[in-house]
Amino acid sequence: MELNFTKVEKAFFEDAKIRNISTKVPYITVESFPKLGLLSALSFIEWVSENPTGVVSLPTSKTAQYFIHYVHLILDNWDNKQGKELLEKYHLKGHKKPDLSNLQFVQMGDFYPISSEQHNSLYNFAKVNYIEGFGLKMENSLLIKSEDIKLAENKHFLEVFPDYSIDLSLRFREAKTAVEKIQQESIFKIDNWCTNYENEIREKGGIGFFLSGIG
Repeated sequence: MELNFTKVEKAFFEDAKIRNISTKVPYITVESFPKLGLLSALSFIEWVSENPTGVVSLPTSKTAQYFIHYVHLILDNWDNKQGKELLEKYHLKGHKKPDLSNLQFVQMGDFYPISSEQHNSLYNFAKVNYIEGFGLKMENSLLIKSEDIKLAENKHFLEVFPDYSIDLSLRFREAKTAVEKIQQESIFKIDNWCTNYENEIREKGGIGFFLSGIG
């Protein structure tokens, strides 16, 4: 099997305990969760250095803690001994320090319904850790705010779904009550919003670097 790894991936593969790959999809093993965060961070930095205005979608949960930690560590120490040793070890020596500010960020999802300003919303996580933390630009980002999704009769989601329960069977069955009719119309509006959101991603050219939860 021909392993089409990047320079960073090759470095980690050389250190991997499992190197005899028999599956159709190649993989790399690491011995710990922090090491997985380091691999993810270096792969991200490697890609960004070649795609400074590219479209990225990054994890929005606590599993991203080591990824975020190592991105900051590597960029903050790029020109000192610690940083240079890391870059050389993982085959990034000679790469120009990437500027993250022109990346186009896409939020991959969120809980619904939830206030975007709630501390455990994925919107808030993305805003704090990526927009502010990585210095990305809000105007270049696609973010998901529950409040922006228009529902039936312009009602707030707490008026439409007061118990936070959404019956998705209303997508294909008739509404039995006036409340269900409003909920059904709202679900259709939510579905349309999601379709439009995906179209906006396509208009950006699709996601170039996608990193899901790494827990």
